[in-house]
Amino acid sequence: MSKITVYSKNKNGFRRAGYAFSSEKPTIIDVNDLSQEQLKALKAEPNLVVTEGASAKVSESAQNELKALKADNENLAAAQKQTAEDKAKIEAELKDALAKIKDLEKQLKGKK
Repeated sequence: MSKITVYSKNKNGFRRAGYAFSSEKPTIIDVNDLSQEQLKALKAEPNLVVTEGASAKVSESAQNELKALKADNENLAAAQKQTAEDKAKIEAELKDALAKIKDLEKQLKGKK
């Protein structure tokens, strides 16, 4: 029996071909339990690391790739949070600026 070991590159996990995959714990699948389409989909999926064999150990290069992708995910999450905070700040500043413009327009109309 031939087996594959699959990890998700996404820290939140990933689903494909009817299976859920973790970035922390390997999923070991007997290839006889998969259709050819499922096996091709798993191997072609860029969000997964698929290795031949039933080893809970992943190659060093795959481990490094997982670590780098997890770091990227964390950086993107932090950037997304910062972007949302920046957006809220800009929206508040825009609201204040529009209120000042209205006040100035009223003052100009009153001077005519």
